[in-house]
Amino acid sequence: MNSSELTRTANIIPFMEKTGEVIKEIKLPEKVMPILSKRTAIGTSGTYYKGAGTIYTCHFSNAIESGETLLAKTGILYEENKVTRLNLCGKYGIFNFRHQPMFSDLEGGCGPKEKNLLVMQKKFEYSAIQEIVDVISTDIPEHSIYAYSLKEATGSLKDTAELMKYALENNFCTAWDKNLWADIYRYRYVRDVGDWYCSDSVAAKLGTVYALLHSLYETDLYQYLELLHLLTGDYNVEKHFVLYYSAKTVKKICPKRWEETEIDLENITPQLFGQLLSLILQSKACCHLENEQEWSWTREKQLEMAKEYEKKMDRILKSPRKGEGE
Repeated sequence: MNSSELTRTANIIPFMEKTGEVIKEIKLPEKVMPILSKRTAIGTSGTYYKGAGTIYTCHFSNAIESGETLLAKTGILYEENKVTRLNLCGKYGIFNFRHQPMFSDLEGGCGPKEKNLLVMQKKFEYSAIQEIVDVISTDIPEHSIYAYSLKEATGSLKDTAELMKYALENNFCTAWDKNLWADIYRYRYVRDVGDWYCSDSVAAKLGTVYALLHSLYETDLYQYLELLHLLTGDYNVEKHFVLYYSAKTVKKICPKRWEETEIDLENITPQLFGQLLSLILQSKACCHLENEQEWSWTREKQLEMAKEYEKKMDRILKSPRKGEGE
C-alpha cells in the first residue's frame, strides 16, 4: 500500500523485507484502516487490531545500516539514531526489522513482550480495553495481532488522579520514560497495559507518576497544574520540579512506603534532586521492559550522572527563572 492508497481499507497485511519485497500476506477477518503513527488499525466493525502493521516513516537504531538514512541523533542511550529507509516510506505493513533496538517487536508488529497484555488485562481494572476479541496468528515467529474493543467512557482530571491512586496502592507500575499521558483514554483508563508491570518498589511508583506528570507537562501545562493540585494540593510551573511533585504524589498516596526512603521532601536542596534522580533511575526505563540484563548498563550509566545533576540544580535553584530550560 503506497501513499496514494492510505485512505483505502483492506483485510490483507503484507509482511515485507527491507527491500520492499513482500514475504507473505496476513489475512484479517475484516477490512481495516491503519492509524497514522501507530501499529494499530481499526476495522469496519469498530474493532481495533494491534500489531496489524504500520504506515512506515522511520525507526530507531544504535548502528546505521546500509540503506538507512540518518534523520536525527536522539541523545538516548538505548536508541541513539532516528533513521529511515526511503524505499519503504509510506508503505503499509509489518516489516522485517525492529522498530526499536531494545524491543523484539518488528516494525508494525507485536512480538513476545506483548503477551503481557493478556496478563495485565485480567489484573488491571483501569484498562481501556473492554474485551480482547481474538489473538490472531501471523506465522511470523512470536508475533501476533491482538483484536480488541474499547470501553465507552467519559471523564475528567479527577479520574486521572484516581487512576494514579489505584495504580500506586495496588503496585501497578510503568516505565518512567514512557509518554503515559498519550496512553490515557478518557482521562481514566490506560490503552496499552502491556507495558505495565507489578512492583511494590518506591522507585517504580515514583517512575510511574513521573511518566504521567512529565508527559502531561510537555502536552498541556494548564492540565498539568490542575492535576498537580488534585494530587498534592500544590502546584509549580517550573519544569525542573516535575520530579519533585512526582515524589510528593507517592508520599501522599503511599506515606509508609515513602518513609522507607528516608528522603525529606520538606527541605528543597540540590542534594534532594540528586536523591530523587538516583531513586527513579533504579526503576524501569523502557529499555528494561524486555531483556533487562542486556540493558542494565544503561541504568549504571545514568546513575553516574546524579552528581552532575545536583550541580545543575544548584544553579537552577539559585536562579529558577534563568535556569528554566537549561
